[in-house]
Amino acid sequence: MIEDAKLRELFKAESEEHLQHLDDALLRLEKTPADQALLEEAFREAHSLKGAARMLSLAGIQTPAHRIEEGLN
Repeated sequence: MIEDAKLRELFKAESEEHLQHLDDALLRLEKTPADQALLEEAFREAHSLKGAARMLSLAGIQTPAHRIEEGLN
């Protein structure tokens, strides 16, 4: 749990944005699985989410984000 309320709200907003972009990219990848740029976009979103979670010691978010990143790699 993030103790600092401002940091918690910032992480929440940022992670929701990363998850929405990741979701959008994955849905588009279903239609065009050979789109390398789209795959890289999804990878970056997972990577950014993982990095933010790691900085805040949120293993419950970092670990699944890392697994998604590995799957996209």
